[in-house]
Amino acid sequence: MQPSSSQLCRVRMGLYSYAVVLVLGYLLGIGFAQQGLELKAMAPKALAKHGKRCTPEQVEAIAEQDPIKNSNCPDKSSWIDALVTSSRHRHNAVLVWIGCNRGDDLAEAVRVWSRNATYDTTRMKPYMPEMGGERSCPLGSSGPIESFPVRPVSGFCVEAMKSTSQVLSRMYRELGWDSAVKVIHAAVSSYPGITNFPRISAGAESWGLGSSSEETDPVQVITVDNLSAENDLQSIDILSIDTEGNDMRVIFGAVHTLSRVRYLEFEYHNVNRWGHSDLQDLVDLLDQFNFDCYWTGNKGQLWRLTGCWHDSYYTNRFWSNIACVNRKEHHLYMTMSNLAQYQMK
Repeated sequence: MQPSSSQLCRVRMGLYSYAVVLVLGYLLGIGFAQQGLELKAMAPKALAKHGKRCTPEQVEAIAEQDPIKNSNCPDKSSWIDALVTSSRHRHNAVLVWIGCNRGDDLAEAVRVWSRNATYDTTRMKPYMPEMGGERSCPLGSSGPIESFPVRPVSGFCVEAMKSTSQVLSRMYRELGWDSAVKVIHAAVSSYPGITNFPRISAGAESWGLGSSSEETDPVQVITVDNLSAENDLQSIDILSIDTEGNDMRVIFGAVHTLSRVRYLEFEYHNVNRWGHSDLQDLVDLLDQFNFDCYWTGNKGQLWRLTGCWHDSYYTNRFWSNIACVNRKEHHLYMTMSNLAQYQMK
């Protein structure tokens, strides 16, 4: 009995459908295999290694010393000297100051890292009356310049207050330092945009994003990631953040840059956005990015913060400072770790 034409048609359609399924299955199999290879390539090669953890006894011993009350004007010379010493072989240096304020801290850092006595902060004195007079904390110094050849330094002085930014630009230009230091009038946060910033006399240091003021100026908001990408910063020796409360958001806007930061420092208090930001969360995040963080003491002490949190730090808030070292910087990591171990005894 011969099959009817309709039966033959159904058979052909069935064979055609089966062939389509086989081809699609083959192609999808290749696609899934390729996707698997791509995901495997994107995955981290190892789980993040956390920093050391304090015992409960060590946590209490650190908190009893009230590090948060003894960190408003830290002496950082011991570990900054260690960072400079470990950088002798490097051909250049990159220093990023977010919240440049009076500009003298950055200028002193440029002097030491460039090994160039031209960047003498005493030459800035004629400009200081415009910046509000005397400093609230003495200017730190890393001592004499090493006897090595002068090397180029790229300094970035980012300042949100228009009046301060204008004085900084003029000062660096008139001193002939503008080839080493780039002044950027901008606020820095976790995402770019435009905002209004308080219009205050130059040199005022207690105003930041979130501060209320009757008069304001529009200012561009950038991120550290923007700054790094636009200037092709392959490595940052020091990232210093002093934004009167916006420090945590600045770090959120630096997540693609943190792996290239050797040393990080920022402030902690209860002013502006720090009043409702969680320092413990930030320290834990930085731990994931391979940083160990410490309270920095006014007499050169270090008290470990990573893995050593005490809840009193939530309530006893004073103007204090925190320094963090990238754990791949072995010499600096060991220097800071040893100083902190002494404080835990």
